Amino acid sequence: MLQEVGLPKSKGRSASGWVLSGLLDQAMSALSVEARSQVDLVILNGDGGKQAWIPRAFIKKVQMKLVPESLRGTTTYRAKVPDDGRKRSAKEVLPWETYELAGVSRVELTSYQERLGSHFLKRRTDPAALRGEKLFVQNCMACHFSALPQWRQQGQGFGENFSRLNARHGSQGWLGGLDERNSRALISYWNAWLSEPGNR
Repeated sequence: MLQEVGLPKSKGRSASGWVLSGLLDQAMSALSVEARSQVDLVILNGDGGKQAWIPRAFIKKVQMKLVPESLRGTTTYRAKVPDDGRKRSAKEVLPWETYELAGVSRVELTSYQERLGSHFLKRRTDPAALRGEKLFVQNCMACHFSALPQWRQQGQGFGENFSRLNARHGSQGWLGGLDERNSRALISYWNAWLSEPGNR
């Protein structure tokens, strides 16, 4: 299921902007309760084909905004995470800086299951692997969706190379590296996913 959110008409003079969760609620008002419950991923499409993949729960919790900006007479929108949202996302290990997208022209409502269904575990009995699955779909794919084919090719090597890959994140101050618990969970998920038929 895919639903698009209509962006407000404006000449770009409002300094406060619109609370994104309010726009989402308006767009989903005609959907059934079941259809609304399936929307857990919001994709912002911005300048140069860039995208921001944001959990809908995060948008509701931190009250992200779309702030109008005027560029050469044309109104564009910048997605902004409020300061308290940055603090919360740090606790949840979410890549909030990727959410602050310029030139937002389209907002899509969809689900992680629809976009990444083949990467959800069929066997859902290992708590560590399920925690890693959540990290994978909400965090890793926010930046690395286009790299999925390479991830598949690495196979077991992903777990073996994880420390080196994680150190790269640690060099980016806003993101940091995953702690030991989350690292183990992500490796557990990847190994569990590889063990399922057809995933090698």
